[in-house]
Amino acid sequence: LSRIRAKALSIIEKAISLPPNTTLYISTSNIPPSKLLVTAARLKALSSLISDVRIFARLWGLLGLYAWGKSVWNQDGGDKVVRGIASVQVVSNILYQYLENMAYLSSKGIWGWSLEKQNKAWVWSSRFWALHVLLDFLRLGRERSEQRKVVKWKGREEEAERGEEDFWKRWRRQLLINAAYAPLTIHWSLEKGLVGEFWVGLFGSVAGLAKLKEAWRLSGISG
Repeated sequence: LSRIRAKALSIIEKAISLPPNTTLYISTSNIPPSKLLVTAARLKALSSLISDVRIFARLWGLLGLYAWGKSVWNQDGGDKVVRGIASVQVVSNILYQYLENMAYLSSKGIWGWSLEKQNKAWVWSSRFWALHVLLDFLRLGRERSEQRKVVKWKGREEEAERGEEDFWKRWRRQLLINAAYAPLTIHWSLEKGLVGEFWVGLFGSVAGLAKLKEAWRLSGISG
C-alpha cells in the first residue's frame, strides 16, 4: 500500500510540474490483468472505507461551515480576492454538505429520500464540491502570486525565508490534495462517470491519505 501511495504521489507531482496544455497519458497495459483487478478492488475498498468514515465525520460539518462563513464575512482587511473566493466556497460547501448529508442518511435508512432522489443529490453535491475544488485552485494561484510579492518586499532575511518555506510546504500539500480530488469530483458530477474503478480507487486513496496527513500535521500528531 505504501508503495502504491508513493507511486501515486510521484505521478501527481510530476503531472503538476508539466507545462500548460500538456497531455498526460498513463498506461496500465503493462500490468497483468489479474493483478490490476486485485489492485483495483483493494484500492476501491480502501477508498470506500476512507470515504465512508469521512462522510460520517462530516455529518456535523454544517456547524463548522457556519463558523467558517461567519469568520469570512466578518473579516476586515486581507486580500479581497481570496476573501471573495472563500465567500463563494462557503455557499458552495453548504449546498454540498446538505445534499451529501441527506443522501448519506437516506442510504442508511435514517432519512426518507428515495433512491432516485439520493442519486440526484449525490451528483449535485459532487458538482458543488467540484466548484469548491476549482475555486481552491484559483485561491492557490492568487496566494502564489501574492506570496512572491511579499518575498520581494521583505527581502531575504532569515525569518522571511523560514516563513516562505512553511508557506510553500503548505501550498504544495494543498495543491496535491486538490489535484487528487479534481478528477474524482468531475467523475462523480457526471451521471455516467468519467474514469474506471481503478482510477477512482487510486485518486480516492491518495486524496484521503494526503488529507489525513494534513489533519495530523495541523493537530500536531505528525510534522
